[in-house]
Amino acid sequence: MSKSSSGKGITGGIALIAAIGIGVAAFSGGGDSSDDPAQTKATEPTAIVTTVAEETAPETEPTVITTEEITTVLTEPPEPVETQDPDLEERDFVLNTSTMKFHKPDCNDVPEIDPVNRKDIHTSRQAVLDLGYVPCKHCYP
Repeated sequence: MSKSSSGKGITGGIALIAAIGIGVAAFSGGGDSSDDPAQTKATEPTAIVTTVAEETAPETEPTVITTEEITTVLTEPPEPVETQDPDLEERDFVLNTSTMKFHKPDCNDVPEIDPVNRKDIHTSRQAVLDLGYVPCKHCYP
């Protein structure tokens, strides 16, 4: 058995490499001895067979899956993925009922809201949008 340079065992794989000898008569010894390229004769195509070394993978035990395990995987509902949409998270907002804009409580525009038009609420951003309010362009709630 031959060894590769890494020292691991190899198995024989055969690859065919075909080299076409048209116009390479000088390399294959064909044609006459003239140095004139016009006098060089083409030779028949040549096939070269070589062995390609393949390293063997270590053998592993096959994984056995029982029918019960397959049935369990196919019949149990998938676990819910916890992805909270930030627009649905409840938090504090300040509404301006006159301009129909909503703000974060610490927004610099909140002190300018007339107390008659100000409404403080705790709800989700999406709920405020559903009421027809638009987000402030300064605090981006």
